[in-house]
Amino acid sequence: CLPGITRRIVLEVAQRLGLEVREQAFGLEELRAAGEVFLTSTTRELLPVREVEGSTFPELGAVTARIRAAFRDYVRDYVRERLERTPSGVPSPVAGA
Repeated sequence: CLPGITRRIVLEVAQRLGLEVREQAFGLEELRAAGEVFLTSTTRELLPVREVEGSTFPELGAVTARIRAAFRDYVRDYVRERLERTPSGVPSPVAGA
């Protein structure tokens, strides 16, 4: 599992929602037994997994929907905060970039 920014924020947001968060290796049978499955991606945020090896999952389960909404709130607040810091409303270039 890559240590991506979206993944990190999703784990933090899930904990803030009071959800138990664990990272561990698991097999196909444990995956099949899951009630919901999603992937994280910078461009897709939280993407529900619909099927794995013949096992189907909800299009958007209740837990995934809660985490997705909280993640989007986090991003909205993050962007708003940074835009408010700059006089022009345009984020300043990153030093050294």
